Amino acid sequence: MLEALSWSTTLTRAALAEQLGAPKATLAGLVDSLIAGGLVVESEAHVDLRRPGRPAKVLMLSGPRPLVGALVFSGGMLTAAVLTYAGDVLSRASVPVGGWAHDEVVTGPGPGLLKDAFREAEVAWSQLRLVVVGIPAPVMPRGAPAPRVAGSAAPPAEAGADGPGYVPWPSSDLAVTMERLVGVTTVVENDANLGALAEATFGAGRGTGSFLYLRLAHGVGAGLMIGGKLHRGATGFAGELGHVQVSDDGPLCACGGRGCLHGILGDALVRAVQPAYNRPLTFHDVLDLAAGGDSGPRRVLEDLGRTIGRPLADFATLFNPGAIIVDGGFAPAAEYLVAGIREAVDRYAAPVAARAVSVLAGALGDDVELLGAAALARSPDR
Repeated sequence: MLEALSWSTTLTRAALAEQLGAPKATLAGLVDSLIAGGLVVESEAHVDLRRPGRPAKVLMLSGPRPLVGALVFSGGMLTAAVLTYAGDVLSRASVPVGGWAHDEVVTGPGPGLLKDAFREAEVAWSQLRLVVVGIPAPVMPRGAPAPRVAGSAAPPAEAGADGPGYVPWPSSDLAVTMERLVGVTTVVENDANLGALAEATFGAGRGTGSFLYLRLAHGVGAGLMIGGKLHRGATGFAGELGHVQVSDDGPLCACGGRGCLHGILGDALVRAVQPAYNRPLTFHDVLDLAAGGDSGPRRVLEDLGRTIGRPLADFATLFNPGAIIVDGGFAPAAEYLVAGIREAVDRYAAPVAARAVSVLAGALGDDVELLGAAALARSPDR
């Protein structure tokens, strides 16, 4: 009950009973006990003059509201944010950092950056209940050693972020180190998994028990929600769509394979568009040009959607998801990527599976990973 009340400031007794699936009579006694113990207060909600009768009363925690701290590495930036369990972003602070290769990318500037965000939000550090770290890499279960793949010559500390044949798993001590530095329980999660949790809790995936969230910020990643729960896989590698092979003779990849889907995004996408323009382009320039109606970038994004859509069509046949949700950071050019994926799914997936799956853009934009931190804090299986 206390956890549910930390997620919302608009719960009446009836709404709380419905959310918890508890009989109203049983819950009433428990609520009265919490009020008598000073843990919960009950006050009148906003009065709606259009509705007759006594205004409903809402339940709230009596003390300072618990907060979630987020540290997210994305696109060369480390962002710290303070959030409520309800998903309100109270403040944020960012600094540029190097490419993901070592835990120090987070543990170095992270604690100070998080404290800066708390000062900006003007809230007490004592309200912090959980820190969630989001990274663009597979996350092994705590205590498990990072796996090595055939042909790997050295771990990231020696070989660099893209060392030969090495998937840059973080150290299994990252969460432990952060806990020691900030004094609060810390959970490390893959960025695409955070996106999937965010869309399931606050965005386009609400009410859809099984869907794939497609993350395209730096490579190709996916978060899988199956039966209403996040699926991480045996070694944290579930959803690494970027390491699906799309070319037999493509370049070598950090995962140990070659011709991976990962290689067609980022610089490769920009290189495909650059010859048509007489100024240097960035990845975001390509998106802006497509959104503005330029036919070349639009065609490239549609082609990208068809390429990504081919393995997604097989996924749709095997897992029968209700939706494929595309990274909202692609908006407003996401429609072209969505169209390409839709075409490939319709062509290659089993018809019964293709008809069942919606392909749509995410609803949360660039805040998706931060909101994923709040969603993860609320999850019972974190």
